[in-house]
Amino acid sequence: MREWRVYGYASDITRTYAYDPGCDFAAMIEAMDKTQLALCAEGGIGKSPVDIHALSAYKIAEVLIEFDVLQLSAEEAVAKDIAGSFYPHGLGHHLGCNVHDKGSQLANAQGAILPRSEKYPKLRSGAKMVANQIHTVEPGLYFIPVLLDKLKSGKHAKAINWSRIDEFVPYGGIRIEDNIVVHVDSTLENLTRDAFRRIN
Repeated sequence: MREWRVYGYASDITRTYAYDPGCDFAAMIEAMDKTQLALCAEGGIGKSPVDIHALSAYKIAEVLIEFDVLQLSAEEAVAKDIAGSFYPHGLGHHLGCNVHDKGSQLANAQGAILPRSEKYPKLRSGAKMVANQIHTVEPGLYFIPVLLDKLKSGKHAKAINWSRIDEFVPYGGIRIEDNIVVHVDSTLENLTRDAFRRIN
C-alpha cells in the first residue's frame, strides 16, 4: 500500500503482483483486476457505497468459485457470510486532506449521522456519492489462517475446497485499489489508472 500527497491532498493506492506470471495466483490477480474495474464503474452521483460494497462481496465470491475455492453459489456464500472470511474489510472510503477523510457517514450538511448498515456495520462510507468527491475502490481477497481456521471448524467447512486453500495460503492475498471521482456531468474518472498510463 502506498500513500501519496499532491498539493496537500491524499491518495491511496494498493497493488498485488505475482512473481510467476503462469501460476494460478497470477490468474487470480488478473480476475481480481477485472472485478475491481467493474466495481469502479459502479460509482456515480447518488450511488450508495453500501450497495456497491454488497455487490463487491458477490464479485469476490464469484472469483473464489472460478478458482474452485468455494463449492456453493455466490448468493449462498454471501448469505452465510463465508465470503466475509476471505474479504473482511469494506470496499473503500473517502479521500481528501486525509487518507480516511471525514464526512462519509453524514446524512446532510448539518451533520446528522446516517444509521449504520445492519449487514455491514463497520463500513467507513455510507453517504451517497456526490459530485467531485473522491473515493477509493479496493476489493480484497485474502487467505488469512486465523479466519480460515474459524471457517474450517464451523458449520460451512464442507463448502470449501481445502486443498485449494492450501495452495493459496502462502500468497497471503490480493488487494487492488484505485481512486475515483465522479464529476458534475456524471462522468467517472479513475485517477489512479490515468496516472499510471501517464507514467508509462
